[in-house]
Amino acid sequence: RWNSLSNADWQNADGRRGQLAATDPPSFATFDSYKYQRGHIDAFRTVMRAAAIKPPDATSQVALIDLGAGACTVAIAVCEEWRPWEVSRVGYRAVEPHVTMRELGAELLGVGSGLRTVELTEDVRDISNVSEDRGVVVLNYVVHQGDVADSDVSGWAELIVDCAHRAETEVLITTANSSR
Repeated sequence: RWNSLSNADWQNADGRRGQLAATDPPSFATFDSYKYQRGHIDAFRTVMRAAAIKPPDATSQVALIDLGAGACTVAIAVCEEWRPWEVSRVGYRAVEPHVTMRELGAELLGVGSGLRTVELTEDVRDISNVSEDRGVVVLNYVVHQGDVADSDVSGWAELIVDCAHRAETEVLITTANSSR
C-alpha cells in the first residue's frame, strides 16, 4: 500500500502530525501508518514495561481493548513483547473510526498474530461483552486528536467502568505532546 502513494499524497498528508479524522482520505491513513507505526509500537512496548503490564498466565485471559487503534499498533506491540502462548490468551478489541486504518490493522494482524480473538470496530459501543479475567484498556496516541468529541470520551469512560465491574482492569494512556 505504501508504494501506491503518489507524490501529491505524500505532500497532502505530511504536516498533519498524525491528526487523522474518520473522514480523511485513505492516503492519509496509509501515510500515517507508514510514518508513525513503528515508533508507536516501540513507545507502547516501553510503556508496557514501565507500567509493569503482565501477560496472562496459563490459567487466565486478558481483554486488550485498544481505543483509537490506528493500524492495531497496540496488538502488534503485545505480539512482539509477550511470548506466543501468552499472546494466544489475549482477546483483542480495537476501536478505530477510520476504515482504511482498520483495513491496514486487519492486514497486519492477519499475518499470524496468534491472538485468541480479534474484533475491529469503528464505534466503542460495538465492543462485545468482555468476559476475560483481566482487562487492559489502552488509549494510545488518541486523546490529543483534534476530532475527539465529548461523546467519544463518554463512550470510553462507560467502557472502562463496565470493564472494571467485570474484571481487574488497567488503563494506559499514551500521547504525543500537543497544545490540545
